[in-house]
Amino acid sequence: LYVADGTTIYIFSLDELKLKKKFGKNGEGPKEFKRFARLSVQPDKLIINSRSRVSFFTKNGEYIREVNTKYQTYGPYLPIANQYVNTSMDRSGKKLKYSLNLYDAHFTKVKSIGSFSVNEQPGKKINAIDWGFPKFRVNGKYIYCEELDNELFIYDRQGNPVKRLNIHQLIPDYPKVLITDKYKTRFWHILKLRLRQEFERVKKQLFFPKYFSIIRDYFVTDHMIYIVSFIKKNGA
Repeated sequence: LYVADGTTIYIFSLDELKLKKKFGKNGEGPKEFKRFARLSVQPDKLIINSRSRVSFFTKNGEYIREVNTKYQTYGPYLPIANQYVNTSMDRSGKKLKYSLNLYDAHFTKVKSIGSFSVNEQPGKKINAIDWGFPKFRVNGKYIYCEELDNELFIYDRQGNPVKRLNIHQLIPDYPKVLITDKYKTRFWHILKLRLRQEFERVKKQLFFPKYFSIIRDYFVTDHMIYIVSFIKKNGA
C-alpha cells in the first residue's frame, strides 16, 4: 500500500498494514520533492511528479533516476500506450484554465486534449469543496477527466473525444447534500494542521457553497465507472 502525504511517500505491507519504508522530503536535491509528491504506482516502478521534476523509484522505494522538465504539472503522470497524461495551468485572457495534456516518453508536451474550469481565479474566492485540479484517470485505452460542474469527459489514447457524461442527467433524483457547520469545523481543523502558518491567509480565500457537488471522487475499472458521493449512511 502506497500513500503520498505532502512530500513523503509511505510504503505499508498489505497483510499486516505495517510501515515498511518511508522516503522523501521537501527540497531540491535527489530523493527530495518540490512542495508536493504526486504518486503514480505502476506494475514495475513508482513515478513521482513534483511540479517540474519526475522521479523514478522501485516498488520497494529505492531511488532510480529523475528527469527535470520545463513544464509545471499538477497531477501524477499516468501512462497510456507510450505516452503520459497530466494537467497544467493555463491562462485564457484574464481567466485561469486547467489543460489536460499528453506528454511523450521524455515528458515533452505533445498536445492539449481538453480544457477545464478552475475555481482559483484572480481576485475571487475559491470554492472549498472543488478546490484543486480536475480528477483524471487512465484505464485501458481511455482517458477520463472530471469537470467542476459534475461532468465526465472520455478520450481515447490519442486524445480524441469519445463521450461526455452529464452526471446530473444520469442521476436526476440525486438528493442534495447540505454542507453542515460540523463539516466546516472539521474541514478548518484539518486544513490548519496541514497548512500551519499559511492557514489564516488561505482561509480568507475560501468559501463554502450551500450543497456538496455530486462527485467526491471516482474510479474506473475495465467495465465500470464508480462514483463516490458525499452521501453518508450509518456515519460512513
